Amino acid sequence: PYEAGWEEVYRGDEGRIYRNLRALASVRLAGRAVRPPADPRSGGWEAVDFASTVVTGDSIGMSSDGDLKLLEQRPSRVRASIETDGESMLVVHSPRAPGWRARLDGAPSPIVDANLGAMGVSIPRGRHDVTLEYAPPGWRLGAVLTLIGVGGAAWLATRRGR
Repeated sequence: PYEAGWEEVYRGDEGRIYRNLRALASVRLAGRAVRPPADPRSGGWEAVDFASTVVTGDSIGMSSDGDLKLLEQRPSRVRASIETDGESMLVVHSPRAPGWRARLDGAPSPIVDANLGAMGVSIPRGRHDVTLEYAPPGWRLGAVLTLIGVGGAAWLATRRGR
């Protein structure tokens, strides 16, 4: 397993647990972008270095280097501080779904498709703070309707004669 890129992190009577040393981080900074290979069977996807490259139709021609400091990573929120010497893209490997919002230095920023099912946020040159947050569509309406229902039930429970 060690030669194949695995590191043992636990050994006990129940078994062993290994960590893949080649696994890429789920949040990373890409300094290069390429268009999706035309035919998946051609082997073009295998030639992509996903550690530094993003596959997207946007921001083609990026060529930069930068530093990513992950400040917070939760299932519904990612915050990062980024410093880059040119245009880059923050890549978050969570499924892109309605309800995700991105902010770049506090201002709304568009989310683009990255690596087929992931999300990307274009980062201009310089130092920036980026936040991605998920709030399910319709949750506010659901909360209001729930409060109305609970209030109505409480009112009915306090009525006399019932």
